[in-house]
Order: sequence, then structure tokens, then C-alpha cells
Amino acid sequence: MFPSSILRFGSLPSAKVNIILLTVINSTFRKIFNTRSQEVVGICLEMFNCLPAEKAIAIRKRNFLNKFCVTNNELCNVFTDHAKKELATLLEDI
Repeated sequence: MFPSSILRFGSLPSAKVNIILLTVINSTFRKIFNTRSQEVVGICLEMFNCLPAEKAIAIRKRNFLNKFCVTNNELCNVFTDHAKKELATLLEDI
């Protein structure tokens, strides 16, 4: 009935996650600390307790799915079973 891509609640391919990580987060830290060294960026990310992009996305997705599963919206209720399966898969990966 629906394409499978519609039913995947916010899944990002690892290539897109890597692009987010490399271009946005690392570039921002490079500009803030005026460095080109990936090692310095890594140390700064660790010192400021910044989560890796994959982990941050997984946490946001988990929070969304938890709220989605308990909503009283009729349209959301149609997809609740799929959301619960997706949430179970996500919790296994974390």
C-alpha cells in the first residue's frame, strides 16, 4: 500500500550520518577552535561531551517513537505496530 521508505520513521543511511558528522559538526568545531587538525576536533568533542552523530540521532529517534506509540491520534494508531517494531530494533542497536 505504501512505499517502504514512508514507513521507515526517520532512518538515515550511514552515508548521510557520516556526511552530517564530517561536514557540520567537525566543520563547526574547526571554525570555533581555528584548527584543521581532526585530532584536535576529536579532543574538543570529547571535552565538551558532544555525542557522536549516530548516537544523537538514535536518541532523538527513540524519543520520537516513544511519543508516537502513546499518542491518541487515529492516523498514528494505524502505524503504531510498525513504530513499536522499529523501536525494538533501535533499542537492540543502542
